[in-house]
Amino acid sequence: MDDCIIGRAYYVVGSYITKTIDEELGREVLKKKLLEGPVSLIITYNQTAKEDLKILF
Repeated sequence: MDDCIIGRAYYVVGSYITKTIDEELGREVLKKKLLEGPVSLIITYNQTAKEDLKILF
């Protein structure tokens, strides 16, 4: 698969994750989770996401 497509997919998913956290939990929570790292960000997203949109890792 083209590296450009993979890079774009990560960008789109990351944008969606941060948008969801910002809208559901607020900007301060988003900033804190971004500083804590990607795993914390995904865990927080999964706590707010619909079951069929959760990220499995």
